Amino acid sequence: MLNFVLCSLQVNFISAQLKADSFHYYYEVISNLKSNADLASNLDSLTSARILSNLGNVKSILDLPDALENLERAKQIKEDLNYTSGILTSYHHLIEYYKKRNQKKMALDYANKGLELARLSNNSIYLESALSNLMELNDSPEVIEFVSLKDSLESANQKARDNFAYYRYQFSENERLFKESELKRERLLVIVILIVFSSVLIVLVLRSKYKNEKLAGIYKTEARISKKIHDEIANDIYYVMSKIQSNNYNVLDSLESIYNKTRDISRENGVIDFKGDFKEQLNDMLLSFMNEKVTILTTNINNINWSQLSEVKKTTIYRVLQELMVNMKKHSDATFVILKFHHEAGSIFIVYSDNGKGCNLDKKGGLVNVEYRVKTINGTVSFDSKPNNGFHVKMYV
Repeated sequence: MLNFVLCSLQVNFISAQLKADSFHYYYEVISNLKSNADLASNLDSLTSARILSNLGNVKSILDLPDALENLERAKQIKEDLNYTSGILTSYHHLIEYYKKRNQKKMALDYANKGLELARLSNNSIYLESALSNLMELNDSPEVIEFVSLKDSLESANQKARDNFAYYRYQFSENERLFKESELKRERLLVIVILIVFSSVLIVLVLRSKYKNEKLAGIYKTEARISKKIHDEIANDIYYVMSKIQSNNYNVLDSLESIYNKTRDISRENGVIDFKGDFKEQLNDMLLSFMNEKVTILTTNINNINWSQLSEVKKTTIYRVLQELMVNMKKHSDATFVILKFHHEAGSIFIVYSDNGKGCNLDKKGGLVNVEYRVKTINGTVSFDSKPNNGFHVKMYV
């Protein structure tokens, strides 16, 4: 650990060129280190040599006492161990020590020793380092120019390596951003697919629901027609049959009644001819319920642009008003009926009122049919009635 601290100290001084005001901090670190004898105790020789070498180098940089003693002791231990790499490091530290103090002869001596050892080791890295030490001590203009050129080339190479690292980082960053963009695009595509799939599913469900509701409406209409035929036609036919069996042949009035009921059922459920004037057809249907006992009045029916309505809406309005008129004729005992028509915000607003005997509202039969028909075209309908207070309907379609 101590060796690591000392290595860090010398690297900071050599590479970072620390300012003078930072020396005090490092001086305190050095002054708090153990003595040379303590450094060697409980440590192997090589570790002790490394610690002494780095300690001596830092002291040399700070111009502290015992720097040379530490460097010499470290060199001696390494030479005893025949540790070539360590010896060359010690030679380098000693060269720097003597260069700093302008003792060129001593520096050259160690530089030559380093070159001789490097050649013996046959290691190109050691040899390059030793030759560099010698060249830095040579004062000839050519060598100085070479060293300067070498430093420039090294600086250029370092800059190239830095640029390469920068562009490699930029490429990696762009590649990362591209992948993120692709991922976002894929997620967006998945979301769009899910939305489209959900929309199609919703449309299919709504179509199925509409189809089921339409079928349910058809079944209700069929059931209503069947019940009406049973309750009104079949019972009357049975009554006529009973008269015939009792030898009572005066059945013309009964047959006429059956015919009228059959005609009414046909009118209520027959096909509406939209080729003609719908307003006239609707008005004729409403007025057909008027007699000497019942007065029918319509207001603003001529102000509605009926040609803009779809056949579905026309059919719904026709059948709903027909249902209300039939219920009035059968159950209300009304003498006066008024129907008001208004065009409001793209919808038709219809108000039905009669002065009949009224009732406690119980939606069944015809009223259920009215409500269902209006809802199938997204309209609204409301009923209002009390005993002896007539019957009233408001409808938006």
